[in-house]
Amino acid sequence: MAKKTSSHKRQAGGIHALPSGSLRVRVYSGIDPVKKTKMYLEETVPAGPDAWEKAETVRAGLCR
Repeated sequence: MAKKTSSHKRQAGGIHALPSGSLRVRVYSGIDPVKKTKMYLEETVPAGPDAWEKAETVRAGLCR
């Protein structure tokens, strides 16, 4: 049987536009060992002409 190979890697986290124009970056960080709930790291990038580029940089930093 042939092995399926994909060159596309799933992006970690997400970037969402807020009504104010700012962007929210949210990255999954695991399961809380006590509460057994999902945990996320979030950061807000202020609105501006290069906000999407800054948000991508923040997302990459949070994924490490």
